Amino acid sequence: MSEMNQNATNIYNSKTLFILYSNGHIEKIDTQQEWDEGLGKSNGRFSYKNELITLVGRDEEKQWLHNFLESDKRFIISAITGRAGNGKSSLVYSFCKNELNKDEWYVVSMPYTAISDLLIKAIKNKPKVLLVIDYVLAYAKEIGQWLRGLEKIVSNHSKVRVLLIERAHVIEDRFPQWYNALVKDNDLEKNCDYKFFLKISDLKEGDLKKIFLKYIEKYGKKQDVIESKLVADQILRKIDYACKTPLFILFIAQAWLDDKNRNIRRWDRESLLTYIEKKEERRIEKLFGEEYVDCIDHLKRILVFAMMLSGIDIGEKLPNFLKDDLKEIREALKKKNKKRSPITNLFLDMGEYDKAKVYFRSALPEIVEEYYCLKYLKDLDDDLQGDVITEIISCAWKENSRAFAGFLCRVIEDFSDHKMVSFEYILQLPDDETVNSVLYADVIREYTYWNHDVELYLEDVMAIFEKLLQMARDEEAKEIREKYAITLFNLQWNIFTYANKEDEKMRYSVLIEEKLKKLVQEDSSIQEIYDYSQTVFDNQKIFIG
Repeated sequence: MSEMNQNATNIYNSKTLFILYSNGHIEKIDTQQEWDEGLGKSNGRFSYKNELITLVGRDEEKQWLHNFLESDKRFIISAITGRAGNGKSSLVYSFCKNELNKDEWYVVSMPYTAISDLLIKAIKNKPKVLLVIDYVLAYAKEIGQWLRGLEKIVSNHSKVRVLLIERAHVIEDRFPQWYNALVKDNDLEKNCDYKFFLKISDLKEGDLKKIFLKYIEKYGKKQDVIESKLVADQILRKIDYACKTPLFILFIAQAWLDDKNRNIRRWDRESLLTYIEKKEERRIEKLFGEEYVDCIDHLKRILVFAMMLSGIDIGEKLPNFLKDDLKEIREALKKKNKKRSPITNLFLDMGEYDKAKVYFRSALPEIVEEYYCLKYLKDLDDDLQGDVITEIISCAWKENSRAFAGFLCRVIEDFSDHKMVSFEYILQLPDDETVNSVLYADVIREYTYWNHDVELYLEDVMAIFEKLLQMARDEEAKEIREKYAITLFNLQWNIFTYANKEDEKMRYSVLIEEKLKKLVQEDSSIQEIYDYSQTVFDNQKIFIG
């Protein structure tokens, strides 16, 4: 079997399902394919494409997908939402591969970068098309604009279904950033009814047990399989709710295989993610050995930036701040192996490496990447290297502000209460002009959506927005004011939903009301947001201002 890297930009199918690689290579999908090959040593087994392990149950969700496709409407947008690691991508991938009528539906699963006029031409004459777009937040505005254009050209004789995969669910009067930017701002609500979105449910413990045992059966020895059946129920009873997702069950199964003493641990999310992070650290150490321990820091620095920016060019376009790191690694590999050892082998071992584009990205699941980066920053802080943290944040904004903003939003969703996820650390506003003010405002708005401890950061948020408005060019100021107004709405919502003291509610409410009124005076278009906030809180019989 030829080596397969998980760097496909599109998935197409007609009678059979194929992967179209970014280098033009096309390979047929085989249901017995081991998807972990080429995904970095040990990490591919955690990929959602390793469906022989991860997909269990989900009959109701599959029926929802069938109903979504079978609707008589010409053009529909919908979404699958749910917490990280709960199997959203796995469900959709398996459905397209095994459940869909491949003679009938033309499927394109794509990142934002694949969206183009050429793609519209490729699909506009197809009778039935399913577009799958995973994690839309970072490019929600642009995706919405593209979908609005697509909707206008879809023939009355065609069916186009757009399926978005996101974490934040939509409820009445409480719209997350991705929905506002993609749907509301592009007038797509008539084609995208959030009341019919699928919020993926938690799996029953019986299904989680099946996932645990499947993993042991595939990656363990015969004796491991026998022993695992005896302890699976005990393990599941001891783990926290946050760990009861398909992905985390895979982590626990791997930890159990690694533990020769067969201890039954009381896993919580932090201890489990720490275990996976430490396991990756040990693997990195083995790549170099004790003799070249200094190179570990150089490799980790490159890894962290690849995680923060969803991949980096490690060829001629390698970011300047990483060139010394790559040079040190290359020299160490030459000395270690005597003969010339291609550095490409190292990156193929670590993750997804596209030889044609000289492009590298981590193969770890996103939530592990997020935790790995936060742990890296915390270690720097513990070593009193705050200036290095500031340099990292500034360089990330400068190199790829869009990708970094998306990373920050994911971190906020998953770790809003982490020490590093604050305006002192990873959310800090760089002093120079490298930061994209509008994207940074999006990040702050997302933070106020997820973090409910308003009294701890309200004044910081207001001060940041005032500074952004002072720095902004005329064309940016209008967008920033709008984001500021929605941020204030988020603050108000959190205060009345989560604050315990009535005097705090009143005091903060008055302050927020004053800021909103000032924004309306500066920009009359903010009036709509102000009126909406009044309506929402009036309906809930909440005093405001």
